[in-house]
Amino acid sequence: MKFERLSLVLTDRCNAACDFCGFSCTPKNNHVMDVQMMERIIREAKTMGIRAVGFSGGEPFLYPELLEKGSKIAKEEGMEVNIATNGFWGAWEDDKIDEILKRIRPNFIGISYDDFHRKFIPEDVFFKALSHCYALNIKTRVFVADLKDEHAAGRFLMSLDNRRFRVPMFIYPVYRCGRARHMPSEWFLTYKYEDVHITCLSEHAISVLYNGDIYPCCRHQVYESAMKLGNVSNMSLQEGINKSDVPKICDVLMHNDRFKYLVDKAKDIGIIVPEEAGCSCDYCRALFGTEENMQRMLPFVEELYGKMLVRSILNGVGES
Repeated sequence: MKFERLSLVLTDRCNAACDFCGFSCTPKNNHVMDVQMMERIIREAKTMGIRAVGFSGGEPFLYPELLEKGSKIAKEEGMEVNIATNGFWGAWEDDKIDEILKRIRPNFIGISYDDFHRKFIPEDVFFKALSHCYALNIKTRVFVADLKDEHAAGRFLMSLDNRRFRVPMFIYPVYRCGRARHMPSEWFLTYKYEDVHITCLSEHAISVLYNGDIYPCCRHQVYESAMKLGNVSNMSLQEGINKSDVPKICDVLMHNDRFKYLVDKAKDIGIIVPEEAGCSCDYCRALFGTEENMQRMLPFVEELYGKMLVRSILNGVGES
């Protein structure tokens, strides 16, 4: 797998403690990425052909100096800078907001806001954060979590003050990981296995957590699986990729037919796979959530990967 984006989870600390948080963040958490480690990872990622760096958490704007330093390094390397935030900084003074955003100079900001975030961040604060991004010509998108009934994204959007959005909206299903594991199962949006098109949602992103752990994906479910590539404390990003079978697994999962073939094989050998799920990540975690399951699935992965290589050679092109 060729990775195109680097995702840095700078911290597990957040000003909020949303009920559905896939990373179980709270204001009491206090893990933060070391600045020297961050710089080394970004500069190495550039040598690997990675074109963009995403900073997330937790809430990365709790550490604006670290965010500014990371952005500066990425910009020096000619890489795009993207930030995932909840927009709590809309409560700051106008001059402070503009000063920090101008120093960081992100290419894109994704703001998460929904029923859960609204408990911690007032609407006026959210809209103020949006307005400053708009005024500074920063590309922005709002991410809205979606569940059933009273927590449905559509109901939430209709409940907001009657203001016109100047940014695109992205609605996503809540994933059953982190704190969301404790939510009632009937709240989650699910689809029957036979009706859903499943492919890997990794988006060719490699993630590094605040503690140095490396993963081949930026989805929260992956952090609760056996898909770890290693840790940057004792290896480089490229070494983690080269020494692991996980990138090969991700390549295979990029196609619906191959993914479903693996799901069917998992059922044949007794691995428990849900008949209904919210997204592809639920199936991926069922197949590769434990080291034992991963080892049982690897022969089938090798079989499919070999066929992919043959087709690639015969066609004279790489296969996705």
